[in-house]
Amino acid sequence: MTNIPSTEQCYGLWDTYHVPDNVRGHLSLVRDVALLLGCELQKSGQTVLLELTEAGALLHDVLRFVGTHQINLRYFQAPPTKEDFEEWRRLDQKYPGLNHAWAAGAELRELGYDEALSRVVERHDYAKVVDPDDGPTTWEEKLVFYADKRVLHRELVSLEKRFSDSEVRYPEFVNVPGEELKRAAIYELEREIFSYVAFPPEDVGGILHTSG
Repeated sequence: MTNIPSTEQCYGLWDTYHVPDNVRGHLSLVRDVALLLGCELQKSGQTVLLELTEAGALLHDVLRFVGTHQINLRYFQAPPTKEDFEEWRRLDQKYPGLNHAWAAGAELRELGYDEALSRVVERHDYAKVVDPDDGPTTWEEKLVFYADKRVLHRELVSLEKRFSDSEVRYPEFVNVPGEELKRAAIYELEREIFSYVAFPPEDVGGILHTSG
């Protein structure tokens, strides 16, 4: 790795791109889950770049509102400012046709960060989980993808709860062809990760609480 942003640099990018508090909370918890599991994988002899994993987790939603047609204000701790909306609109216009994952990857690439970081960020895209070219393949990509699916807003949840919430918020995708295949792939990813971990998925929250 030649250029991976530090934790403080990631926080600086949050400020640059007007990342709101609710999204920052989500990013922080995703980071905690990804690093916990990354450390466990290392104990099992797997090679995991924790610096890359942390940066990818902290930045995967840094352009969260690109490609978003409607922003639900009920999730915000404080109302967005005029400057917030202007920055989000600027970024949305800069990356027409891209969702937030691929826009963030392109932005980080433009800033000169390591290509591996852009791939970690891009490949947390739910729709790409079964894509042989753009789905997560490295441990860093898999950890950020999985941790993101375990964190609903700022709450650690099971995959089942996350999927149930998605059905309520995005009913238009419930019966889309291939949806069950994507969910099966995510459950398989969970089994793969925890085959190297000394505790089951349901214990992640308790261990984070204890270690925190």
